[in-house]
Amino acid sequence: MATTVTTATATPAAAPGTRSIWTIDPAHTGEVMLSPDLVRASFEAAILSPLGPLDAQTLLELDDAVDRLDSLSVLLFEEIELLEFRLSG
Repeated sequence: MATTVTTATATPAAAPGTRSIWTIDPAHTGEVMLSPDLVRASFEAAILSPLGPLDAQTLLELDDAVDRLDSLSVLLFEEIELLEFRLSG
């Protein structure tokens, strides 16, 4: 059985007089199916993450799937902190 990762299902509202890019052509449904195999799923999660190429390459070079997922978790929490700081003004 594959693991389903679901993001927010609501599409962003467009400003009056404009059209949201999502209403033109939804490029992503918000659901990602990861492999049931832990090793393969860890590679898929690393590639799909919103990290820069250097961080992604560092993750892909790790030999152990658990280490890869642990490092990915740390990098994603750092990314969340950065985005929250930017949004705080």
